[in-house]
Amino acid sequence: MSFDSADLAIFCDPDMPGAAVATLAGGATVNVLFGAPYADAFGIISGNKPELDCAPGTIASGASVTINGIAYTALQVKKSRRAGMVTVELAEA
Repeated sequence: MSFDSADLAIFCDPDMPGAAVATLAGGATVNVLFGAPYADAFGIISGNKPELDCAPGTIASGASVTINGIAYTALQVKKSRRAGMVTVELAEA
């Protein structure tokens, strides 16, 4: 089953839990799913690892992204556990 941009937009609607608006360099905005799950290092919880899920091709590695007033850099774009989306790992800029 494939998803188109209209299907994915439903999941990233700002009224949905976990949704946020990401502002990219240049001022463009993208609706995303945003979270900061706990990161595990050496078998212990070491903090959180911010990441977002969005439609493929929306945000590239190295991009500047601002969410909720915090500036991030996109570290890595990888296949998401959510069908049809990608996960972008973030680091505070």
